[in-house]
Amino acid sequence: ATDHDLVSKAQALGRQIRRGLGDRRSDIEANKPLTQVATPSFEAYQKFVDAVGLSGHGDVEGSNRLLREALALDSGFAGAWVSMSANYALARDPDSSRLALLEALKRPDRLNTAQRYRLEAEAAYQIHYDLSAAVRWYKLHLEHAPQSGGGYNNMGVYLASLGRYEEALEAFRTAAGLNPFGPAHSQIQISNVAAMLLALGRTEEAAQAANQLTGSFAEEARLLQGTSAGQWSVVESLAPGPALAPGTPAWLQGPAVTMWAGSLAARGAVSAADQKLRSAAAVAPGPRSRWYRHAALLLQVASGRPIAPLPDSHSRDTTPGGLTLRGLVSASRGDTSGARAMLEAVSRLSPVELLRLGDGPTLIEARIAAQGRRWNDVIKLLGSRALHGEHDGSSPDQVASIAVRWDVADAYERAGKLDSSAIYFALSVAPTRVPFSHLGLRGLVYPFAQRRLAMLYSKMGNAAVSEYHWRNFQNAFATPDPDLRPLAIWHKPELAIGERR
Repeated sequence: ATDHDLVSKAQALGRQIRRGLGDRRSDIEANKPLTQVATPSFEAYQKFVDAVGLSGHGDVEGSNRLLREALALDSGFAGAWVSMSANYALARDPDSSRLALLEALKRPDRLNTAQRYRLEAEAAYQIHYDLSAAVRWYKLHLEHAPQSGGGYNNMGVYLASLGRYEEALEAFRTAAGLNPFGPAHSQIQISNVAAMLLALGRTEEAAQAANQLTGSFAEEARLLQGTSAGQWSVVESLAPGPALAPGTPAWLQGPAVTMWAGSLAARGAVSAADQKLRSAAAVAPGPRSRWYRHAALLLQVASGRPIAPLPDSHSRDTTPGGLTLRGLVSASRGDTSGARAMLEAVSRLSPVELLRLGDGPTLIEARIAAQGRRWNDVIKLLGSRALHGEHDGSSPDQVASIAVRWDVADAYERAGKLDSSAIYFALSVAPTRVPFSHLGLRGLVYPFAQRRLAMLYSKMGNAAVSEYHWRNFQNAFATPDPDLRPLAIWHKPELAIGERR
């Protein structure tokens, strides 16, 4: 066979073998030709297979390069478009991911039944932002492809995004166990297992799973474990490598930068942490740049530092994510008219675009209310959202649970409801039941939440719990900036309650 007829001859031989084994003719003929559902170009198929292998080891850029070469040979290769979409999603580039998926959707005839169900699942999330539908489509996919490790893995991602962590863990473990070639070829799946175990508070099991990881996946796992455990000096020593190395994949570099900044902030070096986030935002592409800006805003709010204005590149951003970020910064700076203008622009977005923004628009509204000292309005707007939390960590434009919970805790404290305030401050830094990308923000608010908790419990007359949180604060806050050193001095509770905004 030549390159031009290898695929068709291979399938013809396969049909012959199936007939010899006794398969019914109708079953054999039900399978579409491989030249249709895959590609007639064996060279394109080889590149596709190699690309999938690179993606499985975390090399998204290398994988996409090979997929583009495959598509140059066969632009209708739907499976290659689907894989490229998944790569962009892993790299936290949702816009490019959706564009690639739309190309695949134009070619449903180039997919078999199981692949079409998988494509519908991805479209449910990427195009319609319907997580429950994505899970349903993946269940149909797995009925037709029960050995699909990728299917179980992706279904696990969407289950986790719904907050169904236990079910997600089961799906990830199934995905990892389906690969016959062992842990070296199941790095993404094992990485997801380790992250999910952390989210469930099962730290010892998470460490055992992480021991099977290598390369970039192992680096990410160590950073997440350190952040979850509050080992800020460990995170500070580990993060610079992947944060600064030129060859670090985007899916690791972003969390590494954020956790590095968090480790600095937790130790009181807020200026250095803020600069890390701003520098990263200045060179990152759109969605990832906005993610760093959201992180910097969270740090400024929690530490009581003045809210910095957005640079020109962001102040003109009219994307849905850009409008949300601009609204939040305006409201936090006291520019309520500017914030309302952004809310008005957001309200004109399509229903799907609004869904993708999560709690962001409501948080803008709540911060406008906070500027008017309407604390009960803040609680009414954000209370139930804060309690449930945001579990979809794949979108850089969605605000994290930490930001929403911080605002609710602050509003309860200012409204004089100290016990409720304490609950939400504790939730804001809880390392469990949050997506791992949001866990990376924990250090940005950790010392300030611990200090507020110490003051709250002292005010409520619970000296033992107050002392516990004060020790947590002191143990972390080892190298504070000069203007923050007064925070390390114990104040009378009545002076500390709500003293910083």
